[in-house]
Amino acid sequence: MRYIAIVECGDDEGWGAYVPDFSGCIAAAQTREEIISLITGGMAFHIQGMLLEGLPLPERVSDAITVTVPFPGSVRRQYLVIIERGKEGKESWGAYAPDVPGCAAVGDTREEVEKRVVEALESHFEGLLLAGLPIPEPVSDAIIVDVPVPDLAAIA
Repeated sequence: MRYIAIVECGDDEGWGAYVPDFSGCIAAAQTREEIISLITGGMAFHIQGMLLEGLPLPERVSDAITVTVPFPGSVRRQYLVIIERGKEGKESWGAYAPDVPGCAAVGDTREEVEKRVVEALESHFEGLLLAGLPIPEPVSDAIIVDVPVPDLAAIA
């Protein structure tokens, strides 16, 4: 199974990671290499536990893209954006940038939400600048974690 894991570097030089499609699947570490290993192992453990409990594995509904946001002058910054599809049978999409708390967008299609999240980021940053507040630095990254699904008979 392939899932998106969000990897973030904290202010105190520690690293954190979470998997949007797996509620509660998080990890913390001192290095990027360690966090990737821990979140991959955590997902494998999470999947094994769900299978042992007879629970269905969540469908992957999250994806990650990088968007470029223009600033005054010729400055541009790239931010990670997480895109999530709505519930099965309902066409709806949501998007947020992990580095910009409180900034999100929704749309009826993936294309619409991608456009709206860039507009939301531009508007959010304009408001921060007008208020004299700093623009958050982009520090998050996304990785694809490929976790093999264990044979239930082998772990039971």
